Amino acid sequence: MSSTIATTIDRAALAEALNQILAAETHSLARHLEEQATPYLTPESYAAWQRVKGAAHLSHDHEKRLSGLIESLDLPPHPGVYPSAVANYHFADLACLLPQLIEEKQSQIAVYQRALRLVRGDAGATETLQSLMAELESQVRGLVSFTQK
Repeated sequence: MSSTIATTIDRAALAEALNQILAAETHSLARHLEEQATPYLTPESYAAWQRVKGAAHLSHDHEKRLSGLIESLDLPPHPGVYPSAVANYHFADLACLLPQLIEEKQSQIAVYQRALRLVRGDAGATETLQSLMAELESQVRGLVSFTQK
């Protein structure tokens, strides 16, 4: 860890923000739908389902990259617990779940923005967070396109 980052950020706030993002990626609705729940699909929602599966795979990648970033900054990882509300999503219509998934991802973007403000002294951490956030923003745009049809 660079000495610059150690002296220019609030480590507790950064750990909280990064762990909040890590928990969101680890326990995302997209991952739950792909790994455990089976949403109801129609011919119209099948393309959206492919996008949701892509979101789940991206969450896996983000989890790995965030874990690496947390470790490189010598911060404690706390991925959190799985929200029990996801049990309500089995066999739910995917079209009804998309707005909730979009809202979840938009909340993550807000936390990425907060984390970026906290790591402004570390170019490597900033680059990683900007890359992850850009991927997430692109994902949200793709999901939103299915709600506007």
